[in-house]
Amino acid sequence: MRRALQVKPGVIRPVGAEPSMWRPEQLGNVVATRVLTLRIGEVESSVDLVVGQPVRSPNAEEGEPWWCPIRFGVGPDKLWASAGEDSLQALILALELARKLLPFYAKQAGGTILLDPGDTDVITPNAKLMEFYGEAAGEALKAIRQADRLLRDSEDPALTGIRQELGRLVSKYGDK
Repeated sequence: MRRALQVKPGVIRPVGAEPSMWRPEQLGNVVATRVLTLRIGEVESSVDLVVGQPVRSPNAEEGEPWWCPIRFGVGPDKLWASAGEDSLQALILALELARKLLPFYAKQAGGTILLDPGDTDVITPNAKLMEFYGEAAGEALKAIRQADRLLRDSEDPALTGIRQELGRLVSKYGDK
């Protein structure tokens, strides 16, 4: 039986014969933490998400990845790490890993996990962001209605286009 070969610049090895890749075994310097809420039925408890500083192997060669270690208090008690081309990509991928794994392990425990009770995401506070955008849109619409009322009776030809656009916006969004 022939074994497939994997080719890298200057190196030819049978597939599966790759040396084991270095990974961090400790969290190291903590660069970020977030306290989340794990809710199982009516019981709520705090869960910490802890992010370590992205690191490389002490003997890293060119092209070897950066790793960003993370640990969280739901699911298996272990250190997770994501690899990236550079430290920023490793950090982003570690946060994405947490975004996927935290809800998965919370569900396995029979619960849900969120940053705030109204949120839908453990990393980005969507509910607060949506509330902010809603308030901002409401204020903008209020100003558009007021401008529409002021311009509605204007005979100035220079304002015709603005008056028509404001009227279109008010009729589209005015009563929502």
